[in-house]
Amino acid sequence: MLWMTTQSTKSSNLASPNIVMLAQGKILDFVDGVTQREDTPEEYVRQEISKSLVREYGYPRTDIAVEFTLKLGSRRPRADLVVFPNGAPHEQGNAVLIVECKSKNVKSSDKKEGVGQLVSYLSSCLNATYGMWTNGLLITA
Repeated sequence: MLWMTTQSTKSSNLASPNIVMLAQGKILDFVDGVTQREDTPEEYVRQEISKSLVREYGYPRTDIAVEFTLKLGSRRPRADLVVFPNGAPHEQGNAVLIVECKSKNVKSSDKKEGVGQLVSYLSSCLNATYGMWTNGLLITA
């Protein structure tokens, strides 16, 4: 797959193409526009939610972290998406929204992969006022 974008260069007013080659089985990360992620059902859900956070809710891409590592005692899980206040450092104490994405076959009642996972993430981020769990079909906020 070949992905092309155009951006104007500083040396001229003409647009020059930036070519990004995607490896087979990869998806281009919407948030940073550079990282190639595995093309999995869960990743598809995460990319759709990322687009929604930016396009529908107006969060700047620079305020969103993908696979943000949290500190939960001795565990270091990664939250799928974490939103920070505009311009704030991407630190656990600054997180305001945590999103956990799963593939369509995962149920919210699943003790290990469901809403309980999100609740544990929220409990470690005292300033997080919102959390969202989704499998692309169901959304629990």
